[in-house]
Amino acid sequence: MNCEAYGPFIPGVSQSLPQHVRRHPIFKSRKMKNMMNGRPQRHGIREGIGQQSKSACVTKTQRMKTDITENISLLNSLIETCKDGEKGYTASAEDAKDPELQAIFRRYAQQRAEFARELSAAVRAHGGDPDKTGSVSGAVHRGWIDLKAALSTRQPHAVLVEAERGEDVAVSNYRNVSEQLYDPTLRDLVSRQFSGVKAAHDHIRELRDSPRYATKS
Repeated sequence: MNCEAYGPFIPGVSQSLPQHVRRHPIFKSRKMKNMMNGRPQRHGIREGIGQQSKSACVTKTQRMKTDITENISLLNSLIETCKDGEKGYTASAEDAKDPELQAIFRRYAQQRAEFARELSAAVRAHGGDPDKTGSVSGAVHRGWIDLKAALSTRQPHAVLVEAERGEDVAVSNYRNVSEQLYDPTLRDLVSRQFSGVKAAHDHIRELRDSPRYATKS
């Protein structure tokens, strides 16, 4: 059949062709009908786009799950750090002879306990388990290594040295976690706590080096 006899092919103008032409078998196929009515064939394109979209969604979901798992792990590490600080400061307050140091150590013990509660709530909010942290019995294993020995001397300077060492570890841990968190809400929480930890660290260091507590005897 010679369609050129009826003029150039123009999509979307099938109704303008004579009836006997439109009845010809060549115009019966769905593909030809779509072409004549200006509807290009897109089945393959749509299927390809659908597969790509599905793959992208799966990848994004997997990435989100990985990020959440990593965030929970990072927060749990800080919970451990805070519990260490709480235990260390509590033990220091109980054995300190100086009333001023007792009050300071108790205040920082309460601070770390509150920080741990906030972090635990954030872990639960993200579907994690804040109880899956390391042992903090004695709080003398991570940073507060020689606390027991320092307490046995009953010398304020020795205790402050160990407290400052424990705070060094806490500051380092908070800095590392802050650099790895991308969730804005969690970053705000950790950043606020980090400021408190750094302030405590600097305060303990000042006390350690002050004339009142600088001597070792």
